[in-house]
Amino acid sequence: MMLRRSREEILYGILKACSSDGMSIYQLMVSLNLPHNSLKSYLDQLEGSKLIAIKVEEARKTITTTEEGIKTVSLYRDAISRLKRH
Repeated sequence: MMLRRSREEILYGILKACSSDGMSIYQLMVSLNLPHNSLKSYLDQLEGSKLIAIKVEEARKTITTTEEGIKTVSLYRDAISRLKRH
């Protein structure tokens, strides 16, 4: 049975994936199993919130999680952990 991910789970997945090393859009599409149009929408939201930074070098875009994004990942993980304990 296939379960749908919530918008928050997808946003969290993007932030988490890009937090250690930057990732290309293609790498994110593959690792999160998202079509390009959907991923672009999520990236626009995260960039607008200053949770990711998109760097362009020689026609290659690299997405990295900002300090604020890393804090958000930590807070989200803690909240989910607390909810699962109770």
